[in-house]
Amino acid sequence: MFTQLLESVQEKEPTLLHTPSEEEPPARIASSLDTQRPWLKLRLQRFDNRLTQESDYTLWRDKIRAEILANDCLCVFEKDGKARGQYSSEDLDSMKYCVRSFIIGHLGPFHHSLVQYTDDPIEMMVLLDQAGQPLSKFGEYELQDKLNHLKFEPSRESVLEFMKRFEDLVVQLRRYVTLTEEQAKRSLILAIKQTLPSIYNKESSAPSPGLTVSEIKRLMFDEENLTKEERRRATQSNAMLSNTTQKTSFKKRGGAKSYNKAPSSHLLSSSQGPCQKCGVNGHSSDACINKGWKCYACQKFTSSHYSKNCPYKESSARGKFYNNAQKRDKATKRLGKHKGMKRIPMWKAKKVMSAIKHKGHANLTIQADRETEDLPEAQRCVWVNNEFDCEDTEILYADASDNTSDSALYHRAF
Repeated sequence: MFTQLLESVQEKEPTLLHTPSEEEPPARIASSLDTQRPWLKLRLQRFDNRLTQESDYTLWRDKIRAEILANDCLCVFEKDGKARGQYSSEDLDSMKYCVRSFIIGHLGPFHHSLVQYTDDPIEMMVLLDQAGQPLSKFGEYELQDKLNHLKFEPSRESVLEFMKRFEDLVVQLRRYVTLTEEQAKRSLILAIKQTLPSIYNKESSAPSPGLTVSEIKRLMFDEENLTKEERRRATQSNAMLSNTTQKTSFKKRGGAKSYNKAPSSHLLSSSQGPCQKCGVNGHSSDACINKGWKCYACQKFTSSHYSKNCPYKESSARGKFYNNAQKRDKATKRLGKHKGMKRIPMWKAKKVMSAIKHKGHANLTIQADRETEDLPEAQRCVWVNNEFDCEDTEILYADASDNTSDSALYHRAF
C-alpha cells in the first residue's frame, strides 16, 4: 500500500533538473572527466589587441589581465597560492597552456620572439614587463619629479583627465618604490592647492587621518559640476537680459525718433563693452565666473601673467600676431604724434639752435623724445621741424659757449 502511494506521488511530481545553488561550490574531482573544465578552450576569446613596439604596454597588460581574470585563470600566475589547491594538476596544466596561447595570440613578431622559448606564463609576463616598462633609476627619478610638480589647471583639462594622469603616475611609480596611500594623497592635495583651495582647506581642517583619495576625487567632480552649472545659469541669464534690452521707437510730430529703454542699472547693454574682469562680451564683471583674467597674447584665462609678459606669446601664432600688432600700433602712434617732424640727436639740436639764433632763421619747434629721455645725454634725441635742414654748414655757425639747457629744448618752442 505504501509502495503504491509513493509511486503515485512520484508520477505527479514534475521532473526537475538538478542545478547547483549559488552557495554550493562546483565539484572538482580529478578522476572524473565530466567535472574538469571542458570550457577552457571556448571561454578565452581573442580580440583586436596586438602588442607592438608602438603600443601602450600598460593598457595592453590591463586588457590581457582582465580577460584572464574573467575566465578564472589568474591562478596560473600564482606559484603557491590558495586558488591553485582547488584544481588538479591536469586542470592547472590545461589552464597554463591555454593562457600561454592566449597571450601569444596578442603579441607582435618582436614580442613573440622574446617569449617563444618559455612555456610558463609567469616567466612570459616578466620578460614582457622588462621589454615594455624597463626598470631603471632614471625612470624612477623622472616619475617622482613628475608627481611632485603635478598641477591641476581647470582651464586646460577636466577633472577626469587630470585624475587619469595622476593615477597613471602613481601606478608606474609603484613599480619602483613603495608608495603609500598617504603619500599619494599628499601629492594630490599639493597639485590642487592653487586651483581648488576649498578642498585643500577642508583636508587641512579635517581630523586625522583626513580625507581619502576617493573623497578628494569626489569633491573635485562636485566643484567641476558646480562651476559648469554656474556658467550655464550665467549664460542663460545674459541671454534673457539681452532680449529685454531691445529698443522700441516711435515717431514724434517733428519726425524725430524717440527710444524707450529698460533701466541700464541692472542690464548689460552692448554699448557698455566687454567684461571689465575677463574681457569677454555677454556678461558684467559682477557676474563673471572665469578664473582670473584673459591674456590677449595667448587667449587664455590666467592669474599668473598679463599679455605684456606672456610666456606663450612667442610660441603661439596668436602671440606672434599680437606682438606684430603691438609694434605696429606703437610705431603708428609715435608717427602720428610727431607728424611733420624728424628726430635728431640732442647735441646736434643744441648747435642748430645756436646757428639759427646767430643767422636769424625762422622759428624751430623742438619736442622731447619720450623713448630716449631715460638715456644718457649723449644718446638722447629730440623732434624738430621736418622742413628744416640742419646741414653741417649751419652747425659751424654755432657758438661753442652757448649754454642751452635741456628744459629749453623740452618746453620751449621757437
